[in-house]
Amino acid sequence: MFWEMAGDYDWDANKTNLNGTKGQYVPGATMTRLLAQNFRATTPYGNKRAKRVMPGEVVQLQFDVTDFKLGDQNYPINPKLKITNKGTVAIPGGTKIEFNYPVSAPNNMSDQSGTGLKVTASEHTGANVGGFKGDFHTAGFTLPSWQAIAPGATIDVALNYYLPITGPSNYVVTVGGKEYAVQQEYPNLPVAKLQ
Repeated sequence: MFWEMAGDYDWDANKTNLNGTKGQYVPGATMTRLLAQNFRATTPYGNKRAKRVMPGEVVQLQFDVTDFKLGDQNYPINPKLKITNKGTVAIPGGTKIEFNYPVSAPNNMSDQSGTGLKVTASEHTGANVGGFKGDFHTAGFTLPSWQAIAPGATIDVALNYYLPITGPSNYVVTVGGKEYAVQQEYPNLPVAKLQ
């Protein structure tokens, strides 16, 4: 559905039309009022960013998806997941990084940079017949033991997937066995004091 606000209308019983009779449609807000009334009366949807309880502390890693190919080189889709340490403490090798991406894309995301990224859980597999049965695939990888991310440093993970997605989102970073969310998604949570 689409709707043009400038094309909305109201009935004005007192307005004289071109034939000289009273009553005609005029620019108005019929649809706007109807939407506002119904949205005010609805119960909360319960939509949440993540389907799991996210950790209560964050690390200062920033995730950006960059360098999308153009033209005939854009399939499979293989942008870079740029991971930047915005904090003051190094993120050590052995850190596990997981994220969600929508089930509208197949559950076969991988990487081309040797991190071992793979899908670890899927809420929907198979054809989209009758709608999706879930929302997210979960993918993840572990930084090699020799690869820390120093403060201000960036690493790139070359993703590989087959249908456009929104996200990734719901990043969970596990350092020394403890899970953290990321400040980029949860700016109001306390920053973890990593050693």
